[in-house]
Amino acid sequence: MSTTGQSEAPQSSRKQDSLACLPLIEAATQDLFRKNAFRITGLSVDATPREMERHAGKIKMLAEFGQASDTAVAPFAINPPPSLDDIRDAIQKTKDPEKRLIDEFFWFWPEEFGKSQSDPAFQALEKGDVQKALEIWTAKEKSGSGDFVASHNLALVHQISALDWELLALKSDVGAEQREKINENWKDAFKRWKTLTDNERFWEKVTARIRQLN
Repeated sequence: MSTTGQSEAPQSSRKQDSLACLPLIEAATQDLFRKNAFRITGLSVDATPREMERHAGKIKMLAEFGQASDTAVAPFAINPPPSLDDIRDAIQKTKDPEKRLIDEFFWFWPEEFGKSQSDPAFQALEKGDVQKALEIWTAKEKSGSGDFVASHNLALVHQISALDWELLALKSDVGAEQREKINENWKDAFKRWKTLTDNERFWEKVTARIRQLN
């Protein structure tokens, strides 16, 4: 009897753990970034509910005039562009705190949540200048100041690039040179994620954001 109880307890615990992180498990697919609400809408991760609603109103107006929403200048714009329904669904997704948090985690962070409009890298992203944002984050990472936000954003850049190319490779052949670049992107992404997982300040920022979202 006692042996049965001991064997059932770990199974029950594992089941509870898997249920607790179900939204993360559901998001962890090859479309992790292609279905990211912030990539689809072009909105920053700290966009307020009011800004979300205003964006939704703009989409509705464009739809009434038979026009598509222009997300071409958004960072890592999706090709082909998301439909109006895709954007509506993405905005609706951000109303679920758990799903929003996951999409925020896997998208670009400003130095301080709530201040993306004054963040130099985000100002560059709004203009579609991804290269400028990369230069800013790379300089901060190299400064030795332990800027984990810059490392987080650079990890995303490499992982998004790698996964986008992997998805393309499923449809057509990829040359040896491009395959080497894909592998380098994976290495650069994982190297930064590994460093971040041991960074207490990084997780403190995640915890603080969870509290902000209530």
